[in-house]
Amino acid sequence: MTLPLKKLYVDSKFKTKDSVSNSNFKIELPVTVYMPNNAIFTIDDICIPHSWYSIEKDINDTLYVHILTVGLGGYSFFVSLPEGNYTGDLLKLRLQEKLDAYGDDNISMNGKFKVSYEPKTHSITITITTNESFKILSDYELTTALDGYYTATYDRLNPASLNDVIKNFEAKTNSSNNPFESGFIDLQSINNIYISSPNLGSFTTLGSRGEQNIIKKVPVSSDFGYMIIDRVTSNHDYLECSKVTLKTVEFHLKDSHGRYIPLHNANVSFSIIFSIWNGD
Repeated sequence: MTLPLKKLYVDSKFKTKDSVSNSNFKIELPVTVYMPNNAIFTIDDICIPHSWYSIEKDINDTLYVHILTVGLGGYSFFVSLPEGNYTGDLLKLRLQEKLDAYGDDNISMNGKFKVSYEPKTHSITITITTNESFKILSDYELTTALDGYYTATYDRLNPASLNDVIKNFEAKTNSSNNPFESGFIDLQSINNIYISSPNLGSFTTLGSRGEQNIIKKVPVSSDFGYMIIDRVTSNHDYLECSKVTLKTVEFHLKDSHGRYIPLHNANVSFSIIFSIWNGD
């Protein structure tokens, strides 16, 4: 049987009205297409604008702090940074501002912490100026949220923490003599884009989180404001789509955590090339 369609050009600009965004969208084909037995496809001619920021609201904008006071137990709070593109110096400045500004009827953080930035190592240091211990809570601590350990209200399923940026992955206690020192600050918040489709392939891929419908991994190879172009394909990139009926096709663009890429209304485009597997 011959192919009813050899190449499909996809552009999120022409997504359906019920699409959620340019990273979670559907396209409607003008006709229903029935793929024959042994049909395969690959993704090519990918164009994705690098339009997301190094700090994104509800993705990686929040620092969680737990302070341990001798004889008084502990208390917790968090500060959220404004979204935007950051340098190391700007990250230090905004963290210092937010920490100093935090307070309520019972506590004030003004002057309690000192934030510094070391350009040689591209790292952040947070020091407490009082005779108390503190923790910058890791994602594991945030998601497990032991009783009595964290008192502030937040979304345990999506803490949107700054930990990936400052490389804070271990539970550790810090003090004035033992300040918190970040790893190499990662202001490239998304390193790979995973394109998936729940109704195009036959689930012959497996992602690091157990995903079974990823159809392409795209390395982020361009800086903010530039276009990510990916035209690299090989024989191993072909996926099966035998006996698939295509009319409405859905696409998702996510990061390694399974979060939709915040493209800020910028459009993506790519081509889907169909072929017949000959057994080679």
